[in-house]
Amino acid sequence: MTKVAESIISEAAKPHYWKSQPLAPNYSLRVEIALWEKDLEAAWVAAGTGSCHRSLLLTLAGKLEPSRPNDAISLYRRVVPIIVEETNNAAYAEAINLIRKLGRLMKAQHQLRQFDDYRAELRARFKPKRNFIKLLDGLR
Repeated sequence: MTKVAESIISEAAKPHYWKSQPLAPNYSLRVEIALWEKDLEAAWVAAGTGSCHRSLLLTLAGKLEPSRPNDAISLYRRVVPIIVEETNNAAYAEAINLIRKLGRLMKAQHQLRQFDDYRAELRARFKPKRNFIKLLDGLR
């Protein structure tokens, strides 16, 4: 195991007063390094192994769009709920922009039905967030 991996694992295992249960190790540094090295496969693996900062996930998704659109779709779908959970109008607008991007990608992949199902899932999951639901309902 590399020194970076050991550092990530030990940091994630440290007890914190606000942690009630162990969290997935944070692989943001690994993803960042892999992106810097332009190694999309290593970045993809690291992003799927543990938690990762959303800006890095969005960067990775953007780089994966041309060659691996389904992986990009997966990352965008992973990030949208995180953004919506911020519970503010700016976050909702950001989430809607990502959902629009998802819609374009999924349409290009002939996944319109899955996109409609995804929107229905979001609507059910975030029903109490009325401002988000209004924006979501405004999508075509």
